[in-house]
Amino acid sequence: MSSRRLLSGADRNRGRLSAASSSRAHREQVAELPAYEPPSFPLDAKARKALAELSTNRDTEKYAEHIEKSLRLLSDSVRDINDRYTERKNYIKGRQQKRGEGTQKTDRDRAEEKAALALKEDVPQLTEECESAVRRVIDLQIELEDGKTALRETIHRAESEDAHAAQNDEDDEMADGSQPQVTGAWRTLQEEKKKMADDYAAKTMYERYALNNDYIGFKRLAHDAIYGTDGKPLPDPSRWFTQNGGQADEDDDEDLVIAEESVSINCPLSMRVMEDPYTCNKCKHTFDKASLHSFFGGRRVIKNCPQTGCRVEGLTLDDFSPDPIMLRKIKRARTDQVKADVDDEDEEDNGLVSSIREKITLNTLWHRIVYAAAQQHASHDPKHKTKTMSNVERIQSQNIIFSSGYPHTETGSTRSRAKMAQDTPSAPSAAQLEEVKAAVRELLHQPDYDDGSAGPVLVRLAWHSAGTYCKETDTGGSNGAGMRYEKEGGDPANAGLADARAFLESVKRRFPWITYADLWTLAAVVAIREMGGPEVAWHGGRTDFMDDSRVPPRGRLPDGAQGADHLRHIFYRMGFDDREIVALSGAHNLGRCHADRSGFHGKWVNNPTRFSNQYFRLLLANDWKRKKLPNGVEQFVHIDEDSVLEDGGDKPEELMMLPTDMSLLSDPAFRPWVERYARDKDLFFEHFAAAFAKLLELGIRRDSAGRVVNDENVEGGYRSAPKKADEPQAPRGGQNPGQVGHETALLKQQNERFRGREAGAKL
Repeated sequence: MSSRRLLSGADRNRGRLSAASSSRAHREQVAELPAYEPPSFPLDAKARKALAELSTNRDTEKYAEHIEKSLRLLSDSVRDINDRYTERKNYIKGRQQKRGEGTQKTDRDRAEEKAALALKEDVPQLTEECESAVRRVIDLQIELEDGKTALRETIHRAESEDAHAAQNDEDDEMADGSQPQVTGAWRTLQEEKKKMADDYAAKTMYERYALNNDYIGFKRLAHDAIYGTDGKPLPDPSRWFTQNGGQADEDDDEDLVIAEESVSINCPLSMRVMEDPYTCNKCKHTFDKASLHSFFGGRRVIKNCPQTGCRVEGLTLDDFSPDPIMLRKIKRARTDQVKADVDDEDEEDNGLVSSIREKITLNTLWHRIVYAAAQQHASHDPKHKTKTMSNVERIQSQNIIFSSGYPHTETGSTRSRAKMAQDTPSAPSAAQLEEVKAAVRELLHQPDYDDGSAGPVLVRLAWHSAGTYCKETDTGGSNGAGMRYEKEGGDPANAGLADARAFLESVKRRFPWITYADLWTLAAVVAIREMGGPEVAWHGGRTDFMDDSRVPPRGRLPDGAQGADHLRHIFYRMGFDDREIVALSGAHNLGRCHADRSGFHGKWVNNPTRFSNQYFRLLLANDWKRKKLPNGVEQFVHIDEDSVLEDGGDKPEELMMLPTDMSLLSDPAFRPWVERYARDKDLFFEHFAAAFAKLLELGIRRDSAGRVVNDENVEGGYRSAPKKADEPQAPRGGQNPGQVGHETALLKQQNERFRGREAGAKL
């Protein structure tokens, strides 16, 4: 048996290298490895096919779409912030002119000027930041395009090398004894991308951006928003950047600018002012979209440029693109024409008003003489006093009516109003409508109403006014403004819209020539735009019904307690499809429900005075629970734990959805559109604008010139009805003696039953 002994730690380690010494010795013995090189060898058929498929892969399309959308949003942002600043400056300037010298400023004036000063400081910086962001996005766009080009070159080289390798497959060695060199797809791709990146980095700022169509479009739009009203031309692209790559100051480039010719805003084809200008990408001539479609007759038709004297040939509709700069010029020209007309009329009014005032003064003096004589004579004969007084009062009354139609006010001119009194126009002019739009914008801010804005209820007024249309009977719609009558205005679905009509009465008093039907629909379009929504196409010419004989029956408007089948029944009757139903439902981004009106209570989104696609996003994202209100009505609610109360409290905010809203999720045809609109606000805005414009035109027939040719319009012309009352009148023949006002007892009972209905939500 062998003997063993215990060894101490020192004995065990004696003669051994330490760990550090061992590692050091190991590193000294190991030779340095060469740099890693990826394997390079000819690709087989499967690999070549996979590589070729990369060049046609659609995975980068979404990224490209985001880049294009980013460029568009940056351009729109610069346009909007500068337009807002310009509008604010002009508004303050107008207030100053109205106020006159020596008049003390109001608190509102000081607040407006303070806000304008803040914009003056912020807008240039924001504009510069947006322009810098546009350049960064263009760099990303070029990087994406170069990557695709590099990939195509890689495929080409791989195929060439494979063919070369196959040719030398029989001989393992080249003639000089070396092995055939194969670069490899990965290394080829990296080399090509680096080469393109180096080439792009070597370019000047002028070559990178001043020759880029997206950057040129941004510069044009930004310049027009900043200097368009002053007429300052855009500097030549060669002067946009300094030699060291910095951005040049436009003030230093006045010696070299783009020569901007005087471009007519009339379409060369129709000789009318363009509504939707499209410019040719090859010859830069501009035409109205409708005229272009009429000229070409089809998208694949090839013709020469329709501009007289232009020699560009072989054009199709695809060679024309929307021209936002020309559209802005057209709008400015119309606004300037309105101002010019008002100024001209003001000058003519000065002499007219002076002569009228002299006449009024003489008439007043004569009335005083007559009145004094009558008083003196009546002191002896009381009966004669009464008779004489009535005659004088009658004369004075007639004179007051005559004189009140003439003096100039800030809402319109004497001559134009006097002319309107004699000759009712067939439709309002663009100049008149611009004044109405401005008046609507002024009344939108209502601090004491709902969420501080009249905008949502104005949209609802137009919606319900037009939503009574039936395509089978061709009755209902926005023409006629039937809601002024109890037969339509008293419909329980229209509860609360008296507020909207009351808001617009101030505009109606200022512009008595406009019909209620035009005013209600136009106000909604203005409100949508002012609340951040899309530009909705609008056309005037609606007339007002003089009685309720043409008013459609009640029950044609949606009931929020119903489901998908009900929505289709209501909207199909008007001529809408499933996509349009979902798009129009997006109007629930605005406003709130009131228990004393519809029976429901609450708002759909956190900010109910801002038009967006939040309604769809919340509809999908939140967990909606059924809730039964005290009146028995069921709705769906979600507690927003992240909300903060205006008074600083910590009670979470409750949002709500109607059963009809929830049906958009449960219906397989509706839900895909909800999901698309939740992802893409621009798509929603586009579809909503088209659907809402269609809604406002339901039941209205127009000729080729855009004139309304409905029977009631042709027979009576453009008739603006006088105000009936603050509330709609009771129907003829349906009112018992003593029942005067906005609802009969029977209708009140009907409304109470409607608001307190206990029918559950039907999905």
